[in-house]
Amino acid sequence: MLRNGRKRGLSLIALCAILLLFSCSGMNKIPDYSGFEEYASLFSGEDDELDREIKNAMIDHIRAYNEGNFEKYVSIFDMDSEDREFNLNTFQTLSQRYILSFQLLSIDTATINEENGQAGMVLEAQAVERETNETLYHTRYQVIYTLVKRDGVWIVAEQQKGEETEVSASESVDG
Repeated sequence: MLRNGRKRGLSLIALCAILLLFSCSGMNKIPDYSGFEEYASLFSGEDDELDREIKNAMIDHIRAYNEGNFEKYVSIFDMDSEDREFNLNTFQTLSQRYILSFQLLSIDTATINEENGQAGMVLEAQAVERETNETLYHTRYQVIYTLVKRDGVWIVAEQQKGEETEVSASESVDG
């Protein structure tokens, strides 16, 4: 009797472990944004699987920022826990006073191999004061991320930011 009870207990533990594995495996699953109307123009018929994977990861990264999910946004950067905490606190503090947003205008990818790549992006960044609706900044710039794949996730190992230019209302993508 004890053996059967022990077997059932082990079977239950094994079942729970399997269910946990399956539920966690979908947690880091990034959608395929090529089918989303707002992102379709960022993809090309010449993109291979790794190009699409990197583009989807970068779009997901930008969406996290725009949705105020700064933990997810910051998690993609290779930094120590002290820097991560500082950046997270900064974004959370700023977002209480400002509406922060990025718009991804273009993205080019270069894959070196399955574990290393680059993403060159042109972004518009904007911060608008919540109370007055006054724009603090609205800029356009290019950034190049050097990426390393760790545990199936693309991580920004290095970034190079190009020159920023102010965006006037007439040249804004949003109008």
